[in-house]
Amino acid sequence: MSIAVSNYFQSRRNQFASRTLQVLFRANPYQALYDREAFNLELGNSPTIRTLTHELPTAYPTPSSLTAMGGAGTDQVSTTGISNGTLNPYGQDAITNGTTIKRGEVQRAWFLYQTAFKTDVVNLSDLKRAVDAAEAVSGFEKALREYITVWWSDWSRVQATAMVNNKAVVKDATTLDVSTSNTDVDFHQVAEVPGDYLNWAHLDQIYTNLCRAGVAEEYSIGTTESGMPVFPIILSPGYKQRLFRDETDKREQIKFSEMGSSALSNLKALGYDKAINGFLPIVDLFPQRYGKSTAITLVADLTYTNVIYPTVNGNAATSGRTYSNNSQYQPTARGGYAQFEVVNILPRNVFCAQFEPSGPDAFSGMKFDPQNYVGEFQWVNNKTFQGDNDLGDLGYYSTKIRVGAKPLYPQFGYTILAKCPSV
Repeated sequence: MSIAVSNYFQSRRNQFASRTLQVLFRANPYQALYDREAFNLELGNSPTIRTLTHELPTAYPTPSSLTAMGGAGTDQVSTTGISNGTLNPYGQDAITNGTTIKRGEVQRAWFLYQTAFKTDVVNLSDLKRAVDAAEAVSGFEKALREYITVWWSDWSRVQATAMVNNKAVVKDATTLDVSTSNTDVDFHQVAEVPGDYLNWAHLDQIYTNLCRAGVAEEYSIGTTESGMPVFPIILSPGYKQRLFRDETDKREQIKFSEMGSSALSNLKALGYDKAINGFLPIVDLFPQRYGKSTAITLVADLTYTNVIYPTVNGNAATSGRTYSNNSQYQPTARGGYAQFEVVNILPRNVFCAQFEPSGPDAFSGMKFDPQNYVGEFQWVNNKTFQGDNDLGDLGYYSTKIRVGAKPLYPQFGYTILAKCPSV
């Protein structure tokens, strides 16, 4: 059943300016930080990725831990490793009794998720009578693209937490509590609720930990003029002001990695070309925030039930529906509910987005229309036989998304929960 097009497009004439202002304000700050590729259907519905690993030394090679080869001095009288003259290889005993280095691998499965979106049905007869119909339809098409952009931004925010092993909580002015090997989408398994704001004492710890973990060259997005590896930090305007406002004298030009995603070149075009203390700040206007009407004091409350979405929908428009800012998303210092805020550190190759491929669409005699699974809206007005749309004068927009996050090196990322700044 169709609805009158006036629910979308105002039908009264001569009461509006010739051009309609379109508010498109939300972008995806994560867009350049992970790769996108087709899901290989030949691997099955739930393929497994193998991350190779191995052991490293666990103690320093002090003289007492080594086997002496004999010689002068009372501390070198052992002849354990010397040939006994019966054709044994020199030092064979030392090799036989030596430390065995173990290899290993971490296996992680992933699969695709799907969702779909559509609009109400539009009636051609009503549309022809609407004021500035072409402009209104064009504006609505832009709004649909914005909707999908926001959806992809939110998907990226969720995956930047779920696909990162290290969940860090700011305990106090100098201490981070880090829960490792944690693939939760929230913070309900951390040790405690945040007790302070994120500062450089915490970031310096994380930077050192990343370099020690081997992220420095292969997975950084580039290096500074002084040769420091650079990692992107995605943070709110409030934390950008707290951490980077007075650091102009420390900013260094970035040489982006040639091994990185081609999307990294977009960072410079967007003005992200300087790093401070090894971090490239990327502003997210809508970071995830936790809060509720009463203060969160228990770790068990750090779930998505208490994640505050930044906008709400309602009937405030003169015709149809509109969105507005969610007052609860404001920090508690400004009358909202937001008590804690998420900051992400996302080196390259932590995860990648995999889409269902658009083809094939023909199997012997079976032929199908080309499909798209990344959120591109299509106009649908298929005719029927003795049905509601025999003349093809009804239609609607529709799209579907099928995507999964493929884990690559989740042990190299950090997602941090800290007190929410006042902005």
